[in-house]
Amino acid sequence: MKKSFILFALLILLSTAAYCQTAKDYLKQGDDKYNSGDYKGAIEDYNKAIRIEPYHAEAYFKRGNANGALENYKEAINDFTRVIIINFKKNLDTPYYNRGIAKFKLQDYEGAIADFSKAIENNPGYAAAYFSRGISKYLLNDKDGSCFDWNKAKELGNEKAYELMQKYCK
Repeated sequence: MKKSFILFALLILLSTAAYCQTAKDYLKQGDDKYNSGDYKGAIEDYNKAIRIEPYHAEAYFKRGNANGALENYKEAINDFTRVIIINFKKNLDTPYYNRGIAKFKLQDYEGAIADFSKAIENNPGYAAAYFSRGISKYLLNDKDGSCFDWNKAKELGNEKAYELMQKYCK
């Protein structure tokens, strides 16, 4: 009888353990949903990953991208800010850039410029950051600054920057 109970308990324990998902599992599920356009479903899975590992920078980053895709820019800004805090001093160019895009979408051009500048500081070859900073500067009537940034983006291989230079920097 005692052996049967122990065997039964062990089977229950093993079967429940088989259904436990890790943060990595939820990230994968979230990625699959994100890639199929189910951004709300992806956010739910990223939330589950964050509940398991509250300092999982990648989960915040991916949730920020999903929030951006849903035009939840304030939530995206919060997520990218968490990534920046968690990843202090490493791999910050893309979180700053993405946060800058979210600020740009909210028409916070000065905030966007600050974030694009931090992205460039972390990765001086980041053509998209120069390009986007140039657009933000242009919208704040800083023609010289925008042309400088577009020229740098062009030098780094951004063809759209060349088009804007031809149109606005004569």
